[in-house]
Amino acid sequence: MMHDDAELDNTTNGETPGSNRPEQGNRAMQGDESEYLRQEAEGQGITVFQLMGSPMVRAVADIPDSEMEQELDKLIGIMSRHNVAVDTVCDVEERELYRFITEELFFEPAGILTEDDDLKRLFIYEEFHPNHEYDIINHTLDFVTSLFDEEKDLMPEFLGLSEQVNTSGGGVMPFAEVVRQLEMFRNAFVGFDVCEFGPVSVSISGHSAVASFTLQYTGFIEGGDDTVTFKGLGKLGFIDESGYWSICSIQLPGITL
Repeated sequence: MMHDDAELDNTTNGETPGSNRPEQGNRAMQGDESEYLRQEAEGQGITVFQLMGSPMVRAVADIPDSEMEQELDKLIGIMSRHNVAVDTVCDVEERELYRFITEELFFEPAGILTEDDDLKRLFIYEEFHPNHEYDIINHTLDFVTSLFDEEKDLMPEFLGLSEQVNTSGGGVMPFAEVVRQLEMFRNAFVGFDVCEFGPVSVSISGHSAVASFTLQYTGFIEGGDDTVTFKGLGKLGFIDESGYWSICSIQLPGITL
């Protein structure tokens, strides 16, 4: 979600948060100045708030819904004029995006600013607040699409598999063996026609998740017109490994690990 430039910003002439601020201001104006001092002491340079000229902005709680779009547009305009941008992968409500910018992004280090600095700094909302359901659905789509696209080589490093994958018998299978099994399955056919795939529903519990979907596809056998059709429920199990959802179990019609 991006917005056009708005009216000229009202700044505090580069003063750090806490000086000449109104009694009712946002967290950047009312926040703990030690955060800025800590960043400077650690050599991280200035913050995003300081890079933007320490603008005076309204606290998100003080903005009625009828004025939210206008205030966000104004804030995005200020950011643009200081070569700062924020983007989102998924839809984010305007109030939440405004809150994120003023209560979180303002405190992020912007690096060392030089006189001829024209570097554009882009921040992605989901890097701070991951959308786990979105990530898992897209991971599922990528995996199934890659598996049944025989025009392209199977690229193990892009399958997103965990180092060990749980099997239907209750054991575990190492990464290399899983890849070998998938390649054997693909090599048994000269091509596939995916007739039905989805929708994908996701259930998340702590650091594990399951993506469920309907899958129907036809495999073409080399040397004739013979085909084999598979249809049923597909499930991919996921585990959160240091912020990345890796596939830890595979259950697809026609494929048993």
